Amino acid sequence: TLSSYPVQSQSTMVDWKLQNCCDTKDIVFLCLYAGYSLFTMCFMETIVVKPMKLIAIFIHEMGHASACWLTGGSVDKIEVYQNEGGVTNFRG
Repeated sequence: TLSSYPVQSQSTMVDWKLQNCCDTKDIVFLCLYAGYSLFTMCFMETIVVKPMKLIAIFIHEMGHASACWLTGGSVDKIEVYQNEGGVTNFRG
């Protein structure tokens, strides 16, 4: 029966109007994040974003090199390719 379900008081109800949800800082963050997402979707396959991708690949490969160094190995070389690939050669 319906009487067996717990009744929520007004203080625990969800505020679906979201009147007290976001302050100015939150709104600015959400707008900037939405703009970044749109920029990324529109320009991902263009020359504008290529340098950012190559830097991200280099940082990724540095993660492999760091793991190698932390475990006592040595890194021979790190290569980042124009086709957005990369490799880290190491020993140990």
